[in-house]
Amino acid sequence: VLAQAGMLEGSGQCEAKAYPERRTLESASLYLTKACNLRCKYCFAGAGTADRDELDDAALLKLVQGLHQTGVTTLTLLGGEPLARPVWKDVASLAGKLGMRLILLTNGTLVTPDKADDIAALFHMVQVSLDGPASANDHFRGKGSHAKTMRGIRELVRAGADVTVSSVVSRKNFHLLDDFIAFLVREGVARFHCSNLQPCGRGREEASLRVPLLEYAKHMVALAERWSGKIGMEFAENYLRPPRRIRKLNCGVG
Repeated sequence: VLAQAGMLEGSGQCEAKAYPERRTLESASLYLTKACNLRCKYCFAGAGTADRDELDDAALLKLVQGLHQTGVTTLTLLGGEPLARPVWKDVASLAGKLGMRLILLTNGTLVTPDKADDIAALFHMVQVSLDGPASANDHFRGKGSHAKTMRGIRELVRAGADVTVSSVVSRKNFHLLDDFIAFLVREGVARFHCSNLQPCGRGREEASLRVPLLEYAKHMVALAERWSGKIGMEFAENYLRPPRRIRKLNCGVG
């Protein structure tokens, strides 16, 4: 796909590798930009400023068409902050016309009423990053970010979007998660997703706040039992062995 879109250096010819059976790429994640309006202290990507060599709008749209041709049926848009790049709507509209299932990962702070309506119409699910009450969230994501994100979440819920709230778990919010999940239920959020703080990217500076694995796993499973039937629960870590009703994900983007 990349070669056909002219995104690889060289002749554009790729050596094909034979497999005993046909394999199909069913899902893909498309990083629209490294630009982000926040500077989260644990961002694994070190997002902030757009890279100089990011694909232009036309190349992104061509890539989406190529992914569709390979059999991709689920496309996740993320960044950086994907809503910081205006082409997000064109990419989502094209993918939708091609029949793809669309997921958006966003910090929610740039969601306006109009954008919320567009997101609800285009995306099957939107995951918004929020780490608990302002006292915990703003320590990592920046002063005032909690209020801006909550405005975005409320607009998305109003518009009828399927909203997941994603939290990075640390010593700052570990003891607050039960009350936070109760708050999300009252706000009409469909599910809660969480991942343990990862000591990579800017997160290396916050490694001391990571919750030990066993303690983290036991607490997450207990929360899932407590909130079963009231809100969906998703864990990013594939090493957890929670009850079957808990969906396990591989991607821990927060």
